[in-house]
Amino acid sequence: GRPVSDIEITARPRDYFKTVGDEPAHRTITNVDGFYAFSMLPAGIYLVGTEASPQYSASRIEVKTGVKYADLVLEPQRMVSVRGVGL
Repeated sequence: GRPVSDIEITARPRDYFKTVGDEPAHRTITNVDGFYAFSMLPAGIYLVGTEASPQYSASRIEVKTGVKYADLVLEPQRMVSVRGVGL
């Protein structure tokens, strides 16, 4: 796919959704080339992803700190029309 700029990427500890989630999320924005980076994340495993937008579905991957690359694939949203007949 093509790189996408200006997308907010969030990193949360993997267990964030299993607990109260008192740790703050780490956020960054993709650059013009579609790259993103987080600095100073404590060691651990993180859920890295995006929220849904009008253009793209939500996306999430699991990443361990220390990896050099973690590609996040954004899928385009699909428009769906549903019509009721004889309701």
